[in-house]
Amino acid sequence: MIQIFHYGKKGEKRDYRIKSTFLLLAFFAVLYLIISYSAPMDIQLDSSFVLTHVKYLSSPKSSETLSKEMQGEVKTQRAKPGYNCPSPGRRSNTEDLLCQNPPTYLPNFKNPCFYDKSGDKPYLRCLPYFHIFGVCKTGTTDLFTRLVKHPQVIPNKEFLGKETWYWTWKRYGKNRQEKMPFTSYLDVFDSDKISDMKVSNQDHSLYSDIITGSGDPMDFWDHTQWKLIPQNNISQSEPDYTAPNLIKHMIPDIKLIVMLREPIERLYSHYYHGSFGNDRESFHRDVISALETVKKCRQSFTLRSCLYNQTIMNQLNVPIYASMYHVHMKTWMDVFPKEQIHIIRTEDFSKDLPGHMTDVFKFLDISDVSQNLLQNITATRHERETQQKKSAGPMFPETRKILKAFFDKENRELVKLLNDTKFNWEDIFQTNKN
Repeated sequence: MIQIFHYGKKGEKRDYRIKSTFLLLAFFAVLYLIISYSAPMDIQLDSSFVLTHVKYLSSPKSSETLSKEMQGEVKTQRAKPGYNCPSPGRRSNTEDLLCQNPPTYLPNFKNPCFYDKSGDKPYLRCLPYFHIFGVCKTGTTDLFTRLVKHPQVIPNKEFLGKETWYWTWKRYGKNRQEKMPFTSYLDVFDSDKISDMKVSNQDHSLYSDIITGSGDPMDFWDHTQWKLIPQNNISQSEPDYTAPNLIKHMIPDIKLIVMLREPIERLYSHYYHGSFGNDRESFHRDVISALETVKKCRQSFTLRSCLYNQTIMNQLNVPIYASMYHVHMKTWMDVFPKEQIHIIRTEDFSKDLPGHMTDVFKFLDISDVSQNLLQNITATRHERETQQKKSAGPMFPETRKILKAFFDKENRELVKLLNDTKFNWEDIFQTNKN
């Protein structure tokens, strides 16, 4: 027995005797509640979501197993994340995707699709099979336009049939845009067209080999909203978690494509395309100013910290941050294995369209096309050229010289990261000299 004294309102001493067994039971009940509250949150959009990705069906399965998987009933165990859910002490108006359970994808769809059971009737929802994540003014729209001419590839419903602006902009309401919740992002992808089923010649089962994708060049370089991701420590100067982590969590097997162009010419095109300025004189002045801003920031912070700082970015009147490839490539390659990323050098792509389109089809694991269709795909005129740049003429030789000195070190780091010397662009620099 345990004796407890309690003092009443008037100070009189009251004596309570409570069995120790009851106290132990109460203690364990409280402990259970604490543990329950620290468990990962379920995704809100669909109570049927489960924990991991089921790959595209490549071998026959029993009709009972297939039926359960298609209804989202077969669960597999997810690896324990390196963060807490919910994140202690953090409050954010942005959806906490890392603490939502990703969908279980249907095995008879090549594209990642699942049944959403949040309404009265289950309906098909899909996410992108591939994502062209960079870089601005490297030819991403040109590539995407050619890709969707393949009979297995369909565009999405957003800008140019390509750009959703979700992962790094609309998710946070950046640039005065209305915030896009994850459920609205799902609406971007045409599940009706993807659900056009075929009958297998092997076992007569139904399957879909249609895929869709997205292309958001800003996802490569714009991670300035990282403090709105609850798992990040805002007292740090740079993030632990960025868009690649969110994408990996929700679409772990997504196929990624990035196009890299000689960084100085890319910068010059981006300058006019983004309306930073309209002539060579202003470009020269803005380059000098931007390099000085970066230099000052580097005296106190890492280059990554400077590039992912919204205040610093706002001070740069030329988008030099998007040409610092090695910093951003490392952010993506720290999350995704190299074999999951198809890297294209823009200059090579332009010289051999048939060869590179064939390589992309192979990377996406879609069928070869006839020579006539390949010719049609590669004969399409080049998309989205920057006319203002043409009107302004080439940058001043002095500006190019300053930028060449700056990017030499950046390019060496990229060569080391990718283990490929062609990404120093020396062949392009030599051609420009001649």
